[in-house]
Amino acid sequence: MNFLKIISFVLIGLVVFLVASSYLANDSFQDVKSDTSDKIDSTIEDVKDNNLFSKPKDAYDSIKNKITFGSFDRNISTEVFFCPEEDCLTELLELISSSKKTIDCAVYDVSLETVTDALIEKSNQGLEIRFISDYGTSQNKSSNLGLLKDSNVTVLTNSSESSYMHNKFCVFDEKIVFVGSMNFTLNGNYKNNNNVLIIEDKEIAKEYTNKIDSFFKGEFSPKPKEVYNVNNYGNLENYFCPEDDCLYHLLRFANDANYSIECMLFSYTLDDFFQEVVDKNIDQRYILESRGISQYSKYNDLKNNSIPVILDQNPNSMHNKFCIIDDYIVLTGSMNYSNNGTKNNDESFLVIHDFEIAQEYKDYFNDYWTSWSNN
Repeated sequence: MNFLKIISFVLIGLVVFLVASSYLANDSFQDVKSDTSDKIDSTIEDVKDNNLFSKPKDAYDSIKNKITFGSFDRNISTEVFFCPEEDCLTELLELISSSKKTIDCAVYDVSLETVTDALIEKSNQGLEIRFISDYGTSQNKSSNLGLLKDSNVTVLTNSSESSYMHNKFCVFDEKIVFVGSMNFTLNGNYKNNNNVLIIEDKEIAKEYTNKIDSFFKGEFSPKPKEVYNVNNYGNLENYFCPEDDCLYHLLRFANDANYSIECMLFSYTLDDFFQEVVDKNIDQRYILESRGISQYSKYNDLKNNSIPVILDQNPNSMHNKFCIIDDYIVLTGSMNYSNNGTKNNDESFLVIHDFEIAQEYKDYFNDYWTSWSNN
């Protein structure tokens, strides 16, 4: 009898040990689970393709669940340049000069003669060149779109007065993408604060080429899709506004921020984004363009909520549109944080999951935060 009691106590002790171990293991990984499988959006359950998602009806009001998708084990060749500190124009001209077959561009404003001359020269050499711009800016006296049109370059503009063709990208030989916040103007390269990416990847380049094709089909400012792709290619996601619902993606990253959000924004009037971040108990800092401060700007709202914010001191424009999330994720592109930027204009919006690239943006942000805070 005593032997049986001993065996019983041993078995009970073993069970208690296993239960306790399981509890500790689960507790240790609770945060990991909460950021992955436990928060998978229920709306994707019936979707066959892992990269296709049905948009929740309350996507604009609340992002409660994190979408998980793909893997980030493929690093995309990406270089970052900050203008005017770095010579973005030289990088652009080198890409034009080295192109062998095709050049496709969608740029809000073009007035740099060096760019125009380089494109016309390549066109005269027999390259197929397509250039899309905004109708409104094309009517400016400074625009060089007419010079391109008079050459062999295929030129197109949008026709809407209520929205802009606001992209700033080019695709070279269907394998390299130049994309960011820089217009092809004197101010864009030499005076305004901008950032551009040079991405060498055929899959991503194909997305931008397809976007050019869609413009020539008359598809400007298309409405957001009910079912849409989460377009991740390794460590980079690429979206076009408004069809890919950039607001939705912006809000999901704001919602998922764990400890920091730092942004340099030319325009910040987007209440959806402000409401998503205002009550988050994380570090936040914002640098806003001083000339963009209006009754609609979130500058005073940030100050009233004791969120650190400063204004730029560039006598021209601080034209960046980027945020750094948790020192690891960068949101950038041509999209302003406004209703037009997210819902109406044709825009590009990129998400980069890369610590080294995020650190480049962080260093750049810190330099200006220090400089403009002390003056």
